[in-house]
Amino acid sequence: MRVFNFAAGPAALPLEVLEQARDEMTDWRGSGMSVMEISHRSKPFIGVAAEAESDLRELLGYRPATKCCSCRAVPPGSLRRFR
Repeated sequence: MRVFNFAAGPAALPLEVLEQARDEMTDWRGSGMSVMEISHRSKPFIGVAAEAESDLRELLGYRPATKCCSCRAVPPGSLRRFR
């Protein structure tokens, strides 16, 4: 029996998703590297970023003219320039 932790909210992932992540952790799409190791300037990563933005736009119902900004952890206040 699997144990689900809902302490951070209802975010339990299906077993199939976890297994795919496990399988691709060391060899993402046959690249020989994990997705975390490929260059952020490479064509494969640019494709991943474009797909993620497209999925986000679809899920949130963003209009094509809406700008999206993907950021990792950034210092507080550094996003003020995007207002």
